[in-house]
Amino acid sequence: MIKRKTISPVELTKHYLARIDRINPKINAYVTVDHEGALVQAKVAEQAVMRGDALGALHGIPISIKDLALTKGLCSTDGSLIFKDRIPDHDDIFVARLRKAGVVILGKNNTPEFGYFARSMNRVIGETRNPWDTRRITGASSGGAGAASAAGISPFAIASDGGGSTRIPAHFNGVFGLQPSPGRLPLLEPILAGPQQASFGPMTLDVMDAAIIMNAMAGPDPRDPSAIQTPTPDFTAGLNDGIKGFKIAWSDDFGHIPILDLRVLKTQKSSAYLLERAGATVEDPAIKLYDFFEPWAISNAALGSVAKIRGFSEEQKALISPPVAQTMLRDRPIPTADDIAKAERVRADIRTRFEALFDRYDVICTPISTTIAPIAPAGWEQPYADPTYGAQFGTPYTHVVNFLGLTAASVPCGFVDGLPVGLQVIARRMNETKVFRVAQALALLQPWDSKHPALAI
Repeated sequence: MIKRKTISPVELTKHYLARIDRINPKINAYVTVDHEGALVQAKVAEQAVMRGDALGALHGIPISIKDLALTKGLCSTDGSLIFKDRIPDHDDIFVARLRKAGVVILGKNNTPEFGYFARSMNRVIGETRNPWDTRRITGASSGGAGAASAAGISPFAIASDGGGSTRIPAHFNGVFGLQPSPGRLPLLEPILAGPQQASFGPMTLDVMDAAIIMNAMAGPDPRDPSAIQTPTPDFTAGLNDGIKGFKIAWSDDFGHIPILDLRVLKTQKSSAYLLERAGATVEDPAIKLYDFFEPWAISNAALGSVAKIRGFSEEQKALISPPVAQTMLRDRPIPTADDIAKAERVRADIRTRFEALFDRYDVICTPISTTIAPIAPAGWEQPYADPTYGAQFGTPYTHVVNFLGLTAASVPCGFVDGLPVGLQVIARRMNETKVFRVAQALALLQPWDSKHPALAI
């Protein structure tokens, strides 16, 4: 429509800013809304259209970005009072690439402090609420991005994931959320979970949108030696080719994860087997893993999260929110060399098991979690009573993807008690195109993009 001049970037941006003004006070999805800056960007985009300039794939389209990313000239807080007034003088690499593709940045989405809490809640602006039921959490740490996308106060958002932080909010908010292979998007500074376990990625209502966004963001950069160096695929190519002949593995629980709500599991499992209607074969190979939360957490901490936070001054540490201070300053010691070696042995064992699975199957489908979005507890309490759920960092279903550097997505697959549920689709590292194809097949079999929270209408 922008290319045809049937709508202008300014009109589109004003539309979303008006929706933000109306809806955001109810859900608190934004830390910063850049009203003035967004309109300036939109006017520049409109002038390019009127001049007949070559337009990028996302020209004039608004977007929001998780507040863990650096955005030049726009406050970037990390969800922390320590950085509440930080205005970066440069963009993260993927942000700069989005700007080159023509986006209009509406603002920054809420996150727990440094991404380390199971609720998108901090001392900067408080908690993001779920647009489907504002009594409930949105998940973490990309809860602001998930809520903004679901509520239509951003057409799509950029999230990040170091243990499930994109996929869990996508599950709780009813949107598509991709965890690209770590290194697919180069970074100037690693996410706290580390460059081989974490990545930024898109949250959208439409699979094709996410593929187009990935095309704009992905690819190596000499400033990030950890970035994937092999040629970057066109993520939109073959998206609608279907999945006839695909072999898909299903697992209820990886052999050890407690099932919290059988209704949620049934919804997810039936959606996985629904893919047989698109020509895939779905099998249950009885995947048996063991609880590796501690090795995963050690690996996570070893990649800098604990050391970074402990490097703050005492005055800065006093500003850190209670659950983050508890986790990162007291509960989690800096790993020793022996700790790291043990974690790496566990990683190698689990990687061998998954490589054997991917020799037989194109993707593995699992729950993201087997619960709907919990009601937000009082104060700074965790939302999950059962410690086996991996409350502090995500769920055991999602951890394995980050631990092994795989790629995965949460794909909307139904509702339980009126709240959305997501199916996890996992593929081998650097196989995002398979994740996209399976997600698109499910979207065609079971469309979700016309379903919206009541407050968004």
